[in-house]
Order: sequence, then C-alpha cells, then structure tokens
Amino acid sequence: MAVYCAENKLGIRCNALNPSGFDTPMLRNILPKAQALGPAAPAGAIGGLGDPIDVARAVLFLLSEESRYINGVALSIDNAIAVA
Repeated sequence: MAVYCAENKLGIRCNALNPSGFDTPMLRNILPKAQALGPAAPAGAIGGLGDPIDVARAVLFLLSEESRYINGVALSIDNAIAVA
C-alpha cells in the first residue's frame, strides 16, 4: 500500500502499528483465561503490561513532521514480549 501511494503521488504514508501486552479492558477480560492455560509471563516481558498512552504516543509521532520520512513500516509496540 505504501509503494502504491508513493508511486501514484497520493501524498499518503502507510504504516502499521502492532501493539501487544497493554492494560486494556479486553486484555483484562481474557488474561485470567489465558493464565489458566499456562505460564502467565510472556518471554521477554519487561515491567508488566503497558499503558495504552504509549500506543497513543507512537500514533502522535507518526502523525508528526518528525516522522515525515517513515513510510511502509510495521512498528511493534510490545515491550519485547515474545509471542509464540
């Protein structure tokens, strides 16, 4: 999509955010069920669940002029959580 938009001079940058391990109502709902299936701490997790504001900060960065040359990337926001 990023290449298509660039080639057609649409002036649109296309990036993907891949958040994982954030303290949200959805995760709070499924976490007890997931913990019952096996170990609770994902490999590589540093400091527990993240604050959703960290995802918002990444979005603000991508919307800012500072990221004007970032296009076609998949940005993992996961605090080094290894998901199997």
